[in-house]
Amino acid sequence: MKILSKTLLILFAVTSFASVQPKYYLASGSGDNKIRIWEWDKKTQTWKQKGKPLTGHSDWVTSVAFSPDSKWLASGSDDKTIRIWEWDKKTKTWKQKGKPLTGHTGSVKSVAFSKDGRSLASGGARGDNKIRIWEWDKKTKTWKQTGKLLEGFLLTGVTSIAFSRDGKWLVSKSDNEMIITWDTKTRKQKAILDGSWYSLALSQDGKLLASSEPINKIIIWEWDKKNKRWNQKGKPLKGSHLAFSLAFSPDGKWLASGSTEGKMAIWEWNKEYKTWKQKALKGHSDWVNSVAFSPDSKWLASGAKASNDTIKIWKWDKKTQTWKQKALKGHSDWVNSVAFSPEMKKEPRFKKKDFLERLKFLEESMEQDWKEDLPNRLKRKKETLQKRITKNHAPIFNAKDSTKGPTAPFSLFRKL
Repeated sequence: MKILSKTLLILFAVTSFASVQPKYYLASGSGDNKIRIWEWDKKTQTWKQKGKPLTGHSDWVTSVAFSPDSKWLASGSDDKTIRIWEWDKKTKTWKQKGKPLTGHTGSVKSVAFSKDGRSLASGGARGDNKIRIWEWDKKTKTWKQTGKLLEGFLLTGVTSIAFSRDGKWLVSKSDNEMIITWDTKTRKQKAILDGSWYSLALSQDGKLLASSEPINKIIIWEWDKKNKRWNQKGKPLKGSHLAFSLAFSPDGKWLASGSTEGKMAIWEWNKEYKTWKQKALKGHSDWVNSVAFSPDSKWLASGAKASNDTIKIWKWDKKTQTWKQKALKGHSDWVNSVAFSPEMKKEPRFKKKDFLERLKFLEESMEQDWKEDLPNRLKRKKETLQKRITKNHAPIFNAKDSTKGPTAPFSLFRKL
């Protein structure tokens, strides 16, 4: 077992990841009823549309979300349906998986995957006022609605939802400007933030929640495990605009906000002073409906109402300490939602030199283990042979007679 475990450990270490390069996509849902996928092009150093737009919805696409493994892309629409798109490795395109998910009686304003990718939540707008949770059925290979609906007299028109990291609870924002935390197991309300909230964002670790007020303030909340409630953390962030959309960066360093006036702001966390510092971004001329960070926190995407600059892609420049932007053109109507996929890595390949070095080390290690374990193996062999002494009393080999090298077991049989 000792030799085998070491062998497996070394074999797993043979692979070289020197050539691995992270890759992710950007999805955008629009009022033109289409979903577009964007990919970074190294040659031109620009974001380019990948393949043809995804079509199928008969009304505005209001929300898009990738699964954690990037296998699925979910889209919610004003046509009251949810569509699931699957990545096809052969054709390298996104194809609709099965029939649309139906059940909502109103527009589907928000969709979100749980962190383990097993569940999908969808929020219905005013008139529906319900949150549905869907799970993947391996037998039928379809997404099916499970458990009770998340509903209550306080829930009127769900506009935003987000799962916690462990998937045990989710947070929703509704038209009545309340933020509700739900227990996904019991499907009951866990905590309520009463107030006039326009948007919400949950940090990747689920510890922080950001919400915006109509008086140009953003409140940061921290989850209290003992008392099971959200407590305000620090002073409100005062801005120059109403934050209609919010997003935390995965590394927790940034908080982005977009307004109804086309203005944007980036709030940077200062560890030394434990405060958020604001930096204004100029680019859009109308409502910023959605903001999203890339998985490595290097890019920021924003979707807006204006037809001439519906999507902006921003990148942090370390030299100038500023965010630089470029416009992505393609949609012919409002961009209601933008979302980055998690990182997708290319298959690793072997390096010949690295492989030969590890193979040599493997052989030497196995030979050393053989020599170290030789006395024990000879002892076990002696005990086995003693139990099998025949009637004519065959001579028993003394382990001390041969202790040289890895050929000892063979000399044992020769002496017998």
